[in-house]
Amino acid sequence: MSSAASSSGSLNHVSFTVLPALTGNTSEGTEWVNGESRLVKDNHGSGEIFGFRWSQSSSTQVYLVASGDNGQSWRLVSAGAASTSGCIGKCSLFPGKIMSIAQDSTGKVHALMGANDYSLSGGRYLEYYVRFKLNYDASKRLSGFNLEAVIPLPDHRRISNVLSDLRGEIRVISYSGSESLMYVVNVTTVSGSSTQDIKVFVGRASTLSPASTSDFVDLAGATGDSKVLDSCTYNMPSGGSYCTASPAFFSTHNVTSTFAQNRSTNDIYVFIGPIEADYGVANDPSGQPESARLRYIRLVWNGSAWIAATPVVIATDNGSYLPLLFNAQSGANYAWLMYLHPDNGIVFGRVDANGYSTVTTPLNAKNHNGWGAFTVAPDDSKLWAIWNISVINGANPQTAEAYWDGKSWNVYSDTGVTTGDNSGIGGVAGWNNGVAAILFRGTLLRSNPPIPEAAAIWGQ
Repeated sequence: MSSAASSSGSLNHVSFTVLPALTGNTSEGTEWVNGESRLVKDNHGSGEIFGFRWSQSSSTQVYLVASGDNGQSWRLVSAGAASTSGCIGKCSLFPGKIMSIAQDSTGKVHALMGANDYSLSGGRYLEYYVRFKLNYDASKRLSGFNLEAVIPLPDHRRISNVLSDLRGEIRVISYSGSESLMYVVNVTTVSGSSTQDIKVFVGRASTLSPASTSDFVDLAGATGDSKVLDSCTYNMPSGGSYCTASPAFFSTHNVTSTFAQNRSTNDIYVFIGPIEADYGVANDPSGQPESARLRYIRLVWNGSAWIAATPVVIATDNGSYLPLLFNAQSGANYAWLMYLHPDNGIVFGRVDANGYSTVTTPLNAKNHNGWGAFTVAPDDSKLWAIWNISVINGANPQTAEAYWDGKSWNVYSDTGVTTGDNSGIGGVAGWNNGVAAILFRGTLLRSNPPIPEAAAIWGQ
């Protein structure tokens, strides 16, 4: 794995390179990511970057992998047995899909995971909260973990679609001087192969150590979570409901959501928009304009609870390509998002109570597909970003790492290393002066294990 420094002498980057510590030990099966935090920069110990992987070939193994040099090299830390005691009924929780991980200031690690509960008729896809305790050796490097909790989230009776279309994000937020866990999940609740929908739910844990489903509450503090968007309430130009559309573009397969916080006001901003769900496919939903819109919903903090405002549209399609939602991050005075505009290329937007604005783009690229991840400095003054984009059918892939100093961009191109059937980019949480990303690459991932790769850029 190679690294390089910029002319400034303090900016470093690592290109997307196969992670040898992971290959041969795990395979993820169906794995689609869209900017969700799949890695964490440890805020305890020696500050390693780490992530968890579930074995597709074993129902009992969980793997912890880490990098002590900001992603230049990786090691398999440990493999531990995973208890399924938190599952509902007799379920196959492991293997499952990791959707997102986060770490609180005490060092505890929190994750969202999806699994199929086979004890229910026909199987049912459910979302779970998972908590880990990290262990360290004498040199403060990661040495292992303990699985502390596996808890079902409030039941949305998701009864259709595939495990790869389970999407969600968990983050540590702050309000009233304390930390809390907040999550967003995207749920399909309509049965049938050709009738699908998306409902976006936001919830919060009432404690940093949830012990049961009742510890998860909605925006007002009542047990459960809050529905902030329901595609079934929108009608197509033809007058029919999106819930009865076939094919169903306004669903968890083609649309996702993420969120970020404006830390100065405690407001939360939920971003909802199209994604590249199938490698190299434009997915322009002709006749279904609502599914082509990138929106945000401001959750206004009133001192004791959050209240959802009216959705605001940021961008829509250009007739051929979509505005593809990548990632969101919290700042001191803004909630930030990264997306791929169909005409303007890579866009970084920021939102506060006054509305939406953008900063300069690192790349103008019309009619592209792809994925990306980024982080923002705590004071909103800098950005670090990684992306992988291509034109239709996956041709001419481009990967890059980039840094914004508040005025201009440094971009490091890494063209050609991610050819193949890419399946999204996962980002990193907790890194204040850099970003790491993990990419899964394979061929027809539903039948072949993907190859994990990673990249990073940091400094300044």
